[in-house]
Amino acid sequence: MRNRCIRLSMSFMLLALSQALVGCASVQVRPAPLANVHKAAIVAFGWSVDLSSESDKNSSNSIGDIVATSKAISALAKGEKAVDQPAVTAYGAFGKKLEEDLHWTVIPLQDVAANPGLQQLISSNRRRGDNSPIEGIMHPLHADRLSAAQRKEVMAALGVDALVIADVKIKVGGTSGFAMGGMGKITKYPQATIALTAYGPQDAEPIWQDRWAAGEKSKTGIANTMGVVNDSTTDTALAEATASGLDRLIARYREQSGPIASK
Repeated sequence: MRNRCIRLSMSFMLLALSQALVGCASVQVRPAPLANVHKAAIVAFGWSVDLSSESDKNSSNSIGDIVATSKAISALAKGEKAVDQPAVTAYGAFGKKLEEDLHWTVIPLQDVAANPGLQQLISSNRRRGDNSPIEGIMHPLHADRLSAAQRKEVMAALGVDALVIADVKIKVGGTSGFAMGGMGKITKYPQATIALTAYGPQDAEPIWQDRWAAGEKSKTGIANTMGVVNDSTTDTALAEATASGLDRLIARYREQSGPIASK
């Protein structure tokens, strides 16, 4: 019995160690070049929301389908331009977090999107699948193809010390409630995972890269009652999930870089 307990303890220790090593490997921070960053621009931003779960099979019914279809038809009838407001909100939260915690000056979205040098680069290098959720901002896949020389050109055009590429993915972090046969209520709590890559002008290597900063699930839930989603809490829930992911991103940065000096 004692030997079995020892074997189990060793297994848990190895699992914890492997998870820690994976976490460290997914974060790279270069303090020396980062110390020279005073002004930055988020030139690429990815945003995806997938709140599907196993519970959807039990909560979906014809009522929910009718309501969802009527919302889509109403939007088309009004001629509404497709603007992913939660993505724009998340972009703003990202810039604010970098300013508050790293003491960087981050160029506002409207200035980045209006920069002629960046827009010319986007137009000349666009490929299928490069659709960004925010007009005038690159998709991360597009930004990943830029050469070091192209990144330097964009930095010069924007007047910044660093370019930031960010990708936010939202999924279901937890659920509560019960539904069966289209009856009942399920509440979903979004969770954000954030990936970031930042480049400086000195070389082709990232000065900061984090592939997997996972936040906590949101405190506000998105309710689905008889297949009908309560949209009134969606923006709040997504914002909370994003904020938690950003907190985790900065915490992982500090674990690698040490205390952040005021600039």
